[in-house]
Amino acid sequence: MRTILVLLVVVVLALAANAQSQQWTVADAVIAARDHHPTYIEAAAILDQAKGARRSSLSLDSPSFSVEFEGIPEGAGVNTYEERRLALFQEIDFPLRYFWQIKKQNALVGAAEFQQQLLLMDLEREVRSAYLEAWFADERLAVLERYAASLDTQALTFRQMRDVGRIADLDVSRAEAEAAEVRSDLRISQSDQSAARARLENLTGYTTLPTKLANPLQSNWVPPIDGAVWANNFDLLSARKLADAADNDQTLAATSWLPSLEIGGFRQHVPSAVEGSDYWGFEVGLSVPLWYLWGGIGEIEVATAQKRSAWASVGKRQLELNTEWQESFAQLQAVRERLNTFEQVLIPTSENVKRLALRSYQAGKASYLDVLEAQRSMLQRQLGYLETTRDLESIHIALDQLAGKSIVASNTEPMER
Repeated sequence: MRTILVLLVVVVLALAANAQSQQWTVADAVIAARDHHPTYIEAAAILDQAKGARRSSLSLDSPSFSVEFEGIPEGAGVNTYEERRLALFQEIDFPLRYFWQIKKQNALVGAAEFQQQLLLMDLEREVRSAYLEAWFADERLAVLERYAASLDTQALTFRQMRDVGRIADLDVSRAEAEAAEVRSDLRISQSDQSAARARLENLTGYTTLPTKLANPLQSNWVPPIDGAVWANNFDLLSARKLADAADNDQTLAATSWLPSLEIGGFRQHVPSAVEGSDYWGFEVGLSVPLWYLWGGIGEIEVATAQKRSAWASVGKRQLELNTEWQESFAQLQAVRERLNTFEQVLIPTSENVKRLALRSYQAGKASYLDVLEAQRSMLQRQLGYLETTRDLESIHIALDQLAGKSIVASNTEPMER
């Protein structure tokens, strides 16, 4: 029995270790956040609220119901007389106005759908940025760890060379000081890594992230060449739907002179009648827009101004998006050029300078300060290259946000819980 328990524990630990070793992608993080973050609920509530408002606005007003009783006592030549009357009336708007009301409410629901998607895209951008920072912190820490390990090895080698009289104590001290300084930087980088991972954990609901985060850089990402790439931006689409609703609102205001209808029926019961004590009836009434030239014209003026404001907001947002796209695209070109410079010139040159400095030092033609300078330059180039790749992906995220483009398979509805 004990053997079986031990085997089960071993299997569980192996599975857990395997799960931790598996790479976690940025798409996995976005999907996890959508299922965990309160924004998910907020996005669903926006659409539900708009649909409820549509149902409420298209509903008829409550009908009016009345009960009347009239009785005249006998006397002064009048016989006893009683009358009971039940009536039910329903007021409805002019039928044609319901058509524009439906169009207006559908436009508002459409705007809410785009607002819902905008919230999810904002959450996706936040998660992608947090994932990028966590990945960057991991990679930066790995670079520093490799550099610190090489310096520790180098310091140990220098101590051994000093013991046999090949180098002076000064070089050993410099090597040890450089190794100590890098270990200090390493501890700071470890703190930054913990903070970046904690932020990603809070967004995704994971108590412990996998040890390895997959590279979030999109190798197949194609930079947009059309300046109107932002045409599908959810914020812009929502503004257009609101402007459509304002169009229909203006039409409703312009047709407010159309009368509303009142339809009703009644049943009248006269117990004292000699013949036929029950009567039925049907009534139709029209409201007269007597004050239309005052109130109605004012309502049209308000609706017209709101329509102009709504479409002006659309134009304003288009200008903003175009400016944001141009700025991001210019940054994209600059960062891509800098990345190419790192790959083709700076990194290879730094590696070559480091090798030459070590050979010159070993041949007695250079000082250890030259070696340190070459090593530090190599480290700075590696970290600079890493920072540039992070900047490039940040621009990718910004451009995807402008275009309303999601990296997950579905971006149409919040996931069902």
